[in-house]
Amino acid sequence: MTFQVSLELLLFANSAFLRHVETIDKMLVEKYATMPAETQPPIRVKRNLRIVDGYHRLAAAKKRGDVDVCCCSATMQEELSF
Repeated sequence: MTFQVSLELLLFANSAFLRHVETIDKMLVEKYATMPAETQPPIRVKRNLRIVDGYHRLAAAKKRGDVDVCCCSATMQEELSF
C-alpha cells in the first residue's frame, strides 16, 4: 500500500542524515529528476518517516519541485535494522 507524504515533511524528518550525506550520486539524481515521479518506485519509510530506501528519489523529487512524494511502509525487519 502506498501513500502520499509532503516533500517538506520528509525532508524535515530526514534532515539530520541529509546534512551529512556525501554519497548521493548526483548523476543518478539528475536521471531520476527527468523521469516522471509516477514511474518510480515509492520511497520506503519507517513509521517516523525516516527513509529506509529512496534518498536519490527524494533528491530528484526536490529538484523537480514536487509537493508530495509517493511512499510505502518499511517492513518490520527494515524497521528494526535501521
